[in-house]
Amino acid sequence: MVSVAVWMISYNHEPFIEQAINGFLEQTLNIPKKLFLSIDKSTDKTLQIATDYVKKYPELILLNTYHDRVGYQENFIRNLEAIDDSYQYIAMCEGDDYWCDTQKLQKQIEQLESHEDHVMVFHDGFSLDDNDNVVSNFSHGRLKENRSGIIDSSIIISSPQRMIHLSSICFKKKYINLSLLRSRFINAPVLDTPLINLLASSGKILYIKDKMFYQRNHSESITQQRNFNFEYYLLVKNMLLEVKKVLPEYTRELNSAIGGRYFSYLLFRISNSGKLLDRIIIFIKMLFFRKFWDYSIRDVFYIFRNIK
Repeated sequence: MVSVAVWMISYNHEPFIEQAINGFLEQTLNIPKKLFLSIDKSTDKTLQIATDYVKKYPELILLNTYHDRVGYQENFIRNLEAIDDSYQYIAMCEGDDYWCDTQKLQKQIEQLESHEDHVMVFHDGFSLDDNDNVVSNFSHGRLKENRSGIIDSSIIISSPQRMIHLSSICFKKKYINLSLLRSRFINAPVLDTPLINLLASSGKILYIKDKMFYQRNHSESITQQRNFNFEYYLLVKNMLLEVKKVLPEYTRELNSAIGGRYFSYLLFRISNSGKLLDRIIIFIKMLFFRKFWDYSIRDVFYIFRNIK
């Protein structure tokens, strides 16, 4: 029987985990679903809240916990490894995000079921600040055209920004290579980028423009802890170089992504430097490196002028 596993990991998500689980429970589907929830050793009441849900919905939620802290990367991969081959599809939602459309999974699985060459389906969503105010759309603005359709893998892999949020994806399980993910990327600063790049290289990726999730940019989130300093840029660069070894056919696209990440670092430097000389030096670097991310000189002037 066709079924879908929903991957969710959590650490110290007491204020958010209930909403994340409810987003799963509210999904209306014509196939069976199960939540694989893995909670790293939290210091708040995340585990207690999750345990109460398991008692109430034992047939729908499988809970995994740890006696000691294992960290983001290990928790991420172990939870994927826990999903057995009886599940044809995997959807993902981080424990501090949540789905806001009860038909989200149904829409994605219908597309995957009806198109043999489709590997993954993702969709748009909203980004929230610490006060749960919407600050932006996630994918809209990172795509040149905000319309549903197939997104070329080269566009996804070459993007210096996260065009696809983890909490929006649903993919065919047969295309994931967990041994490769563990052996090559267990020490990567993030795992969503290599996972999505590997999936994008395997077949067609469909984008649905519907906004069906909320992503939180709270102060304790992984995203907010990724400071755009040079050390973090080097970690990301090394991760992308490792992806390039795995996907040599996408060398040009990954070089573009690496250049774009350096561009992000330069933008961070500009916004945090009040010294005129520093800003001039960084601006010259932006002009020199613009070829990596296919920006025109006019684009660089526009960005530089609008940095606050």
